[in-house]
Parts: sequence; C-alpha cells; structure tokens
Amino acid sequence: MSDSSDFRIVWGELQKYFGPGGDVKLPDEVTKIGVDAFYDCSRLKSITIPASVIQIESQAFWGCRNLEKVTLLSDKTQISPYAFYHCEKLADHDGLVVVGDILFEYYGPGGNVVVPDGIKCIKSFSGNKKIKKIDLPESVTEICRDAFNGCSGLTSIRIPKGVTSLEQNTFVGCSKLKSLLIDNEKCVIQMEVFSTFPSGLIDSVYFLYPHMTDGALKQYVIEKTWNKLSIELQTRIFLERQSKMLLKAYWKSIADERIEPMGEEILRQMEHPLSVSAYNAVATYMKQYYAKASSALLQRLYEKLKEEKNAIKAYKLIEASPEVKERLSRETKEAITDSLSLVFKDILSQLQLSVQDIKLRLEDYYGLKEKDLPTLIAKSGNNVDASVLMYLLSVHETKKTFRSGKQDVISCYDQPGISTNASRIVAELQEESLQAAIL
Repeated sequence: MSDSSDFRIVWGELQKYFGPGGDVKLPDEVTKIGVDAFYDCSRLKSITIPASVIQIESQAFWGCRNLEKVTLLSDKTQISPYAFYHCEKLADHDGLVVVGDILFEYYGPGGNVVVPDGIKCIKSFSGNKKIKKIDLPESVTEICRDAFNGCSGLTSIRIPKGVTSLEQNTFVGCSKLKSLLIDNEKCVIQMEVFSTFPSGLIDSVYFLYPHMTDGALKQYVIEKTWNKLSIELQTRIFLERQSKMLLKAYWKSIADERIEPMGEEILRQMEHPLSVSAYNAVATYMKQYYAKASSALLQRLYEKLKEEKNAIKAYKLIEASPEVKERLSRETKEAITDSLSLVFKDILSQLQLSVQDIKLRLEDYYGLKEKDLPTLIAKSGNNVDASVLMYLLSVHETKKTFRSGKQDVISCYDQPGISTNASRIVAELQEESLQAAIL
C-alpha cells in the first residue's frame, strides 16, 4: 500500500515516487505519470494504475528490475514506447515484456519468436543475438527506432500491413538478414535503417527499392550495392527514380563500361509504353552521356522518343540540347567506327584484359611500343586505335619458357585460319590497311 506522502503530484501529474516500493496503488487524482517518475525504483514489485491515468510518459518505469506486475484499469491509457525498460521480471513465460498493447522488451532464448496477436507497438528486441526469425501479428502498426538493433542472428522478418514506416536504426547490425517482406506497399524505408545494407538482401532490392526514400535509395542501393545489381534492375531504378539527389549519385556510380549496356536496356524497356517521367529519364541519360554513348545508340533512343506520345517533353529536351543534337548529326561513318570500338571492348571484357595488358604483352613479346606500329583504318575511313593492332598481333601467340630456360613466343592457336574474336575485328577494317600493317 502507499501513503499520499509517497508521491509528488502537480496538477494531476505524478512527477516522483518516494515510497518504500512493494505493491503500489496510485491515487485516483493522478492523470499522468511523468518522465522518470519511478526511475530505477528497484524496490517496486507491482503497481496498479487507475483509469484516471490517461498518459504514461517516457522512462516512467525505467530500471524497475523487480517489477513483476502492472495492472492497468483502463485500456485507453496512452503509454510511451519508452516507459518500461530494464524490467526483466515483467517478462512472461516466452520472455516478452508486454504492458497494454506494447511489447517493450524480450528476454527469451531466441530462435523463432512469435509475437502474440493484439500487440500494436514493437519497442525493442535489440541486442538479442540468438533470434533468427520473428513473426509479427497483423495487429502491429508501429515498429520503433532501434527495435531490432544488434540482432545479429536475425535472418527473416515480415512487416505487417499496418506498419507505415521503418525508422532509424531499426535493423542496424542485422548483418545476416536474408528475408525482409513488407506487406504494405506504402510502407517507407527511411535513411539509417541499416548500418550496412545486408548482403543477403541484395537479391531483394527489386522488391525493397520502391519502399525507400530517395535518401535511403542513395545510401543503400546506388552508393553501396549498385555494381552488384543486374543492368536490367539498374535501368529500371534509373528510369523510375529521378531527383537532383539521385542524379548526382547515379553519375558517380554508373561506370563507363556500363553506359552502353544501360542504353541498350533502356531501348529494350522502351518496347513497352513508359511513364512521362521515365521518358524524361531517357532524355536525362542522353544529355549526360552524349559524349560517351555511341552515336548509333543515341540515334535509336532519339527515334524512339519521337514515336511515343508520352515522350513529347523528353523529345523537346533533346531538341533543346545543342550538344546532343550535334552528336546525333555526325556522319554515319562514326557509327561504324563506334561499332568496331564496341566489338573490341566486348572482346577485352570476355578475356578479362585491359588495353594496358595488351601493350605490356606486345612489348614483352616483340619489344614493340605503340609508336612503332603502323596505322589501321576502319571501313568508315577513320583511323583505328593502335591497341586494336596490338591485339591482332598477339592474339594467337603466347610466351613459353622451355626446360632449357630459353623463352620464346609460340602459337597458342591450333585451328586453321584466325580466331573468332580476331575475325570480328578484321570484319570492321579496310583489307588494304590490314595487309599493309601486317606486312
């Protein structure tokens, strides 16, 4: 029991408890339990909260480690998600600390945890490294920040339809998370939800990115996992999500070798009608990469924009861009040269070689440098980069060290004629130029 002198009550708010603890019943004049009212009251064993109490503030019962029972006489009492913490003896047989409709803490053994129906708010499972899976009921409408912070063993969780936002630090330290299912298509993933985006969720980016704010998309996908995504998914995200913040991130993350493949994927996705904003994104791509994408690709994108009704604004953006228009108007022969360049880049990619590798190989085999080589001419009439001839000179040969210690350049190709890769390049060259260069 309690004496009135045990409480400091000001205008209905219980500001501090001074009593001996044990079993406490609050007087009916209390309408609010204030911040820290029972803070670190280790002697408190049970408390009865009258129907007059309409609000329990943050940290009201923080550190009441021997508190075993809370009796709420009204189901309308509003309880802060931070009102009860470090109250181990309030845990039920499953290790759940529940007061009203809020799950405050978990002291169970881990594994697969099932939260009972009726719980509306999840305060904290934080720091439990043994939890592997959490089943949340449909009644849950709020998940507090830090709710699963440090649950390093957590691999799977489903977010019910009633939850509209995942807040800061919700999954910080959940490095093993592989399955994050979100039932509400309007649920938002905020920035700082993760410390590092879990590698196990990379395959789920397709389903998760629509939930992310621009800041979260930039933080977790564009800056951290972009190069691990397929060209198809990169292009889809680029076409759907455009803002000043994201554009800066895209330009930093899209590697030069992916510019052309992304353009080809844009063309593929344009086979079906897109939104106005997606067509505007196509124009943005063209304006950004007009100097790096092939003129043939740019021309195809331009023609597609001209055909689509929803692309009127995008088409006008290109028409108003002198740089892109100048690139589009270059002679057709440039497209042919670009074709050779693409073939050569594709071959190098297949063989995992760089131009520098080829230069070093030629110098090592023959003691030749770029300045020593004649010039090749493409069928377009344009000069070809010297690295193409370097490749043709060394493509069928390798360097071998014999038992005697002697080194020599020998053939590594035992088929008649030339290899398929070399044939692809030769098909783009003027025959007279090639013969003159080799002879």
